[in-house]
Amino acid sequence: MSAFTRTGAASLLALSALAWPAGDAALAEVIGTTAAANIRSAGTPPGGATRVIEIGTQILRNEKIETSKSGSVQLIFIDKTSLTIGPNSSMVIDEFVFNPADATGHAAVTLARGVLRVVGGQASHTGGLSVTTPVATLGIRGGVATVKHCPANAECADKGTRAVNHFGAMTINSGGVAQPVRMGFVAAVGGIGQPPTAPVRVSSQETSSDLAATTSKGGQKGGSAKTPTDALAAQAGLGASNAGANVLTPPKLGTVPNRVGFAATNPSPGVVKLAVQQAATGKLPLPTDDIAGVPGAAFLLTTTAGAGSSVPFLTASFATAGNVSVSPVFGYRDPGSSLAGPNATRIFQANLGISGVGPSQKSFLSVMTGGIFNTGKGVVQVGSFTGTSTVADSFVGSARRIQASGSASSTTNPLAAVSPIGLDASGLPAGSYQTSQNALSVQTGQNFIQTAVNQASDNAASANNPTLYNYSQTVTRGTTPSDLGVNRPTLTLNGYVGGIGATSVRPVNTTSFSNVRSPAYIVTNLTGTPGDVSISLDGTTSRLSAQFNVTASNGTASLGTGIFRFGTPAASGHDDTRGAYVDLTRFAARSERTFSVSNGVATSAETSTVDGQVLKSSDLTLVNANAVNAASFFQATTFCACTYTQWGFWSVATSRSDATHDFFDRTGIATWVAGVPAAASDVQNAITANTQATYAGHAIVTISNNGAQYLAASNFTNTVNFGGKVGLVSIPSLDGVKYSGNVGITGAALAGTLTGVSLSGPTTATSLKLNGAFFQSTTSKIGEMGGNLAITRPSNVNYLGSGIFAASKR
Repeated sequence: MSAFTRTGAASLLALSALAWPAGDAALAEVIGTTAAANIRSAGTPPGGATRVIEIGTQILRNEKIETSKSGSVQLIFIDKTSLTIGPNSSMVIDEFVFNPADATGHAAVTLARGVLRVVGGQASHTGGLSVTTPVATLGIRGGVATVKHCPANAECADKGTRAVNHFGAMTINSGGVAQPVRMGFVAAVGGIGQPPTAPVRVSSQETSSDLAATTSKGGQKGGSAKTPTDALAAQAGLGASNAGANVLTPPKLGTVPNRVGFAATNPSPGVVKLAVQQAATGKLPLPTDDIAGVPGAAFLLTTTAGAGSSVPFLTASFATAGNVSVSPVFGYRDPGSSLAGPNATRIFQANLGISGVGPSQKSFLSVMTGGIFNTGKGVVQVGSFTGTSTVADSFVGSARRIQASGSASSTTNPLAAVSPIGLDASGLPAGSYQTSQNALSVQTGQNFIQTAVNQASDNAASANNPTLYNYSQTVTRGTTPSDLGVNRPTLTLNGYVGGIGATSVRPVNTTSFSNVRSPAYIVTNLTGTPGDVSISLDGTTSRLSAQFNVTASNGTASLGTGIFRFGTPAASGHDDTRGAYVDLTRFAARSERTFSVSNGVATSAETSTVDGQVLKSSDLTLVNANAVNAASFFQATTFCACTYTQWGFWSVATSRSDATHDFFDRTGIATWVAGVPAAASDVQNAITANTQATYAGHAIVTISNNGAQYLAASNFTNTVNFGGKVGLVSIPSLDGVKYSGNVGITGAALAGTLTGVSLSGPTTATSLKLNGAFFQSTTSKIGEMGGNLAITRPSNVNYLGSGIFAASKR
């Protein structure tokens, strides 16, 4: 036998006879145990008689598992791989090889008929797991998949094999074709020798049907004559720790044999108790360990508003816009996590308000990020929020930026007095709980620091003296949309930013802003390339980490070089509550911060810089447009139907100092766009082929107009003649101006200047500079494009515009 062992130790084979009757079956290799079985499930060990499978039954290599028309069974392997076999199914475990020393191995099963849900354990992350059906072979690595096969002579709607990739990497092979299947997509093979179909997004109906087929029904008792209990599970050996053991522990005479004995690689207690407790009561006690093998799950929470406005966290004087989009709290519990660690569950909520058009428009944006963590004294919500609002004011030359900030926690002092958030059987928040402005800090390693009772603040009434206020609101579990958390690849997006900023300057040791006026400036990419903007999305940990490298570009006004960082990077020592990635169209972040605890004292530090100087303080926000339903505020604009390419809003409020002056950098609601940049070679291929294509989408900009600041949007088209390396751009109505002109193509970059014509009133010379690039889509390596826009009027230095565009190929 090689260094890899089946069941983890060769000596396990000799001891298996202690748990099984004499015969060939006694020599077979134990590879897992039964965590749950319902109605009738049968197993036929190699060379042995068919037996009823119940909780605690050991599973052998080459054992054939069959279920009745109403039966189901869940198998847990020693590497924490989980196989859930639905009704009327037949499956054989062909191979299971696992080396616990380095957590490597592989597994292979054959599904002759029925439905199988796979949650990959440690072996699937290295050698992978294969599922063979009569017509196809599937390779699954580190993921969650549902595989179904209907034989040609069976009574079912879809003959052949269908495979859904819920999470991770999956390939379906048939007819000499290896077809990758992305997360949230399904592919099929109709018969022997036929190639797989092109993957399509799996419907919510199919997902629900598959889940129902592999979930225990009410009243089932786990294959036992009586309702299972934790004591029964312990008696069968399920969940036994056996830490440090290398072989199966022999049973004592007169006792029930230990039917697990998987040494240090024994399944986690969490998974066993989950299966047994669900069968017994339908509820799960507060988890104390990771739920091994349980896939990640998205969820949604609704909130009341408790600060005197219709918007969570915010006062009425701050949330002045009449039209408001209040998102729910979006959350995602990572795979295998039961809230036991600080990286387990991330959440965010965002509010956007835009009322009116032109100089009279009012707008605000707020973002809350946080997490739901197990403190050891109960599960609590930890988080905080940042808001920005713009009103016309003489405070600065462009407009006054109102800021709001505060905590968003379910805690009060002392922590021991807090009623914990309830959890359902999947380890997700259940029922309702209260949140307020009180604070709790969290650090990797579960160091929780309860601070004094905080108050939220905003400067809506006075810039010099921010108002402190309290709020309390109710959070309730809502219905999860079918698409929430489905499309969440690990991906880095690059792109462009636009926005209007202003920097106020005052002498040190003064507190008044009187007579301080800051001219507005255009905020844009530092080097003009997509690499200046990076948004990293981690589909495994739900982390979001972003960096925007920007500069100002208007006369003497200066931001210099701004390096603004958002979210939580993978490196240790950072605040884990600063960003959340739920799926590709729902993510948000605030200022990145380091975080440390020394002698019970928590310390947080900035990481963003301006001109190489670390900021004294920063309130940054970032959210993608879909999360705040941005399209609903611009009914006349058809927004880009992009796939990989995303866009959204961001804001900056910082303070910094030198020896003589304090500096305060502000933006209102700024914009960003980011995607997967196309390679120059792919654009060159289109040039060589003399390809013609039209891209359609939208442009959205922030306008600074004589002290007022507002958002404007328009349709956008670019008709590209790749052979001529030119595109004809049309923006029909952006703040009352029609823009058109040619842009050139260099490599994968786009650049050009468009001429504007006023749609009403006197003609005003206005020019728009476009800088962008081609991006990839799910169907084409040059399927999308995005970039930023800068608008100026030579006749009016107090009119500026800056924003982004995004478009996809028709």
